[in-house]
Amino acid sequence: MIKIFIDELLYKAGMDNKYRLTCLAIQRIKQLTKEKNKLELLGSKEKLPSTVLREIMEGKLKLEDSEKKNENK
Repeated sequence: MIKIFIDELLYKAGMDNKYRLTCLAIQRIKQLTKEKNKLELLGSKEKLPSTVLREIMEGKLKLEDSEKKNENK
């Protein structure tokens, strides 16, 4: 089990609102669900919410990334 604090997640994601952070995480979970058959997800025993939170902590997922994707739709 990973220990993650909300304040750290908000800082890493570049936002100040817990609601927007939750929306960002849900959006990424939906994206991963669609891409579930990729090799990197098949071997992992980690659940999708944990994967997304780890991505945010590692700086791989930020608010700017999701806003750019929404503008392209």
